Amino acid sequence: MSVTLSALRATVRRQITLVTTWPDETIDGWLGDAVRDYSREFPRRLRKILTLTTGTQAYNLPGGQAFLNILQVEYPAGQSPPIMLWQSSKDASEFQNGGYAYALQAPVDSTAPELDVAAGQIVFAQTVTTGQTAAIEYEALHSVPAIADDDAIITVPDVHHELLIAFVEFRQAAQLNNDARWRQCIANDKLSELSSDSRWTWERYTGLLKELRATAPRLATGGNVTWHDIGLENAPGRPYRWR
Repeated sequence: MSVTLSALRATVRRQITLVTTWPDETIDGWLGDAVRDYSREFPRRLRKILTLTTGTQAYNLPGGQAFLNILQVEYPAGQSPPIMLWQSSKDASEFQNGGYAYALQAPVDSTAPELDVAAGQIVFAQTVTTGQTAAIEYEALHSVPAIADDDAIITVPDVHHELLIAFVEFRQAAQLNNDARWRQCIANDKLSELSSDSRWTWERYTGLLKELRATAPRLATGGNVTWHDIGLENAPGRPYRWR
């Protein structure tokens, strides 16, 4: 099921003590940070079909700044068995000779490269022709919802939202602890309690993350897998794919 930012925020407010005192913008920011942290461990696995054109060997990589890395490139797409290209340098002989290879290059931007949202380009060694396609499987960050974008879809699997909520709980405890120390206006025993809460929530979050690392292969959600509890379970006829 697709869960929106507003729905996940409501779940956070139901499950975490005291979080009702924080404004939506603060919770949204913590959830965005939680999604970013989750993406480092469990990026999305996506597939992009490129439509090729005669005379054009270089194409923008998919995903923009959310792009992480290429897993495999199939060219021409749709062959049986599929033909996979090797990643190479543009200076390598296999690339210069038009072999079964591709190379990566930075986008060309001489005016404002710091503002460029492109991830770079893929360059095919073989001469491509109009009507051909290439399939790129790649890893990308999960969509980070913008603050106050209530309808934004959370792409982290629903059953892993517990990990996101645990991260928010830690951020709340750490914020309360930091605020109290900055004000220096509460008793030492209360400071000790807040510090203990911060450590406990962090240990809970990292414990959940460790369990998830051990049970979930790095494979993004899609029609070929079913998520259960905190791990993955084979869908009919589909084996795990471990990296």
